[in-house]
Amino acid sequence: MSDFNEQGAPDERRSPADIRGIVQEAIEEFSRRKREEAEPAHRAELMEERRRREQLESQVKDLLQKARESEQEVARTRMTSAVKDELQQLGVTKVDLAFRVMKDEIRQSGDGQYVARGRDGDMPLKEFVKKFVDENPEFLPPRIAGGSGTSGGGQDAAGTRVDLDSIRPGMSVEERRDIHRAISTLVSQTFKS
Repeated sequence: MSDFNEQGAPDERRSPADIRGIVQEAIEEFSRRKREEAEPAHRAELMEERRRREQLESQVKDLLQKARESEQEVARTRMTSAVKDELQQLGVTKVDLAFRVMKDEIRQSGDGQYVARGRDGDMPLKEFVKKFVDENPEFLPPRIAGGSGTSGGGQDAAGTRVDLDSIRPGMSVEERRDIHRAISTLVSQTFKS
């Protein structure tokens, strides 16, 4: 059925179904045009939301990484402190040097205790440090030789006192000989007994 009669004028004999179809088509066309107009704005909005989400995800990843690094640093600091405390309690004077030597063997166990890899497997920190110090007495302060039968410390047989402050650049030949003689006497007396 044509919407126009033979003279080109609108045909007024339309059925209600035709009118509904025309209205439906007009509504659909209107909706389609509105969607097309709004689509670029929605796309831009979606792109902006995606960009913000990705930026936030990146920030969260960075924060989590920093938190892990911070936790690891705190754990290292606690372990360092625990080991150095043990070394100091045993009288070690070269604490930093001793720590550097042994630090790679020490770790934290699953229950939070510090343990070290020994020859016979894992051992508690206190036991490991004690064994380390026993095996490496060079980290302890030097022992002072003394007791009955030893001479008066820094004096040679002639009674000359050896004073480290007296050893200096520009000493005379005689002063150097006296110092060498005194040191030689002390060394021989030390190794005699």
